[in-house]
Amino acid sequence: MYTALLVLCLTDTYRCATIGHPLSIEVARAVGGRIVGGVKATQEQGKYQCSVHVRGWFGEAHNCGCSLYGTKFVITAAHCTNGYKNTDLVIKYGGLNVDTLPIKSEVAEIRQHESYDKPIRIDYDYAVIVLADNIQTTPGKVETIQLVDTEPADGAEAHATGWGRLVGTDKNSGAKELQYQKFQIVSYDSCVKAYAPYPNIDISRQMICAKHQTSSTCNGDSGGPLIVGGKLAGIVSWVITDCPSNTVSYPSGYANVFIGRDWLLSKLK
Repeated sequence: MYTALLVLCLTDTYRCATIGHPLSIEVARAVGGRIVGGVKATQEQGKYQCSVHVRGWFGEAHNCGCSLYGTKFVITAAHCTNGYKNTDLVIKYGGLNVDTLPIKSEVAEIRQHESYDKPIRIDYDYAVIVLADNIQTTPGKVETIQLVDTEPADGAEAHATGWGRLVGTDKNSGAKELQYQKFQIVSYDSCVKAYAPYPNIDISRQMICAKHQTSSTCNGDSGGPLIVGGKLAGIVSWVITDCPSNTVSYPSGYANVFIGRDWLLSKLK
């Protein structure tokens, strides 16, 4: 995984005017990759993880991460579903190697937040996918996650998993095995302060930030889980272009699950 504003969405890149030098933000849903500075995840660490695959001319490829919820729901980022029809996507899970995930489900419905990307870029980055089939759970291997019911405290330990890039500048640096890393929650006020010199980068209350001295989320991690206390606290959303591995100065951004909890619960039924 990597550093700060790369909405893990492959296509759109936004240039932000800054003091002294430009700071670039990407939406980075991408094929392949892993957490920058991460380690290989165990099945226990990846038990909530799933992959949003996109169908194309050359078959199906990993595009974003996601989290399993309830009997037949998936939680991911809105930028991972934006522009797609349900028939464009397929959900896979049940293992650690993104190319050999054993369980596959068609998508019955996409429920994307109505305010996604407005008025602030990458804001309200929430989406729920309804599966055509019930989730096949196995204790300790495949489980469904619960949502946080309190906002994580500043400095709280957070856990992230994903198949994003290993090297932010190398689009071919993807690892096949799921990656894991521990991060530290950054308070809303501190995250706003970190990006204050960059007037075109807005941090909203629908965002939660996290940091690590040598690790970051990156392309391909989008939509995946940020877990605090065993519950879903964030949805991987954005990071600074090229995913610098030190995210202390410029924390990575996630959709804030506590703030979006009511909307999510209304769509998870």
